[in-house]
Amino acid sequence: MLPPEVRKTELAKQRAIEAALPYAERAAQIINRAVAREYDPSKYDAPKTILAPQVIRPGGAAFRKAVLERDKHCVITGCDITEALDAAHIKPSRLCEGQEYYDIENGLLLRADVHRLFDRGVFTIGARGNVITHEYRLRWVDRYVELTPAQQEYMAGHRGWYFRKRTNSQVR
Repeated sequence: MLPPEVRKTELAKQRAIEAALPYAERAAQIINRAVAREYDPSKYDAPKTILAPQVIRPGGAAFRKAVLERDKHCVITGCDITEALDAAHIKPSRLCEGQEYYDIENGLLLRADVHRLFDRGVFTIGARGNVITHEYRLRWVDRYVELTPAQQEYMAGHRGWYFRKRTNSQVR
């Protein structure tokens, strides 16, 4: 649960957004109609199949299995449909050194779409386990995630690698 003063501010923001929503929906309808008038499928060729290199990460399946056994469900949404879950690295795999890539403390179980948002810095997890985001559209921002001390260290890095970068550049 959020502290009362933060909750009050968030509720006020939510009410303002809800009041503006009908206008935004109407504007979106108008824009969609304009885009649809400009779309001409005859300009595009049929889809093509191409061969592309794929990164194979030895130990990736074992990492996923270990994180799945530990967390059992998405730590943000609670989803427990195994096929929809990813073992997300807190510290990006491209930055991992040595055994950090295989360290299950460097992992969280996230639903695939939530994993993508996490990797893109749309949200992070604070030192107290609170979800931190600048996206008002996320419905699960009042969730708390229990992190081990090792996960907290990795997460502090995530706030620097992704979240702060996104905040500074205001990428949408």
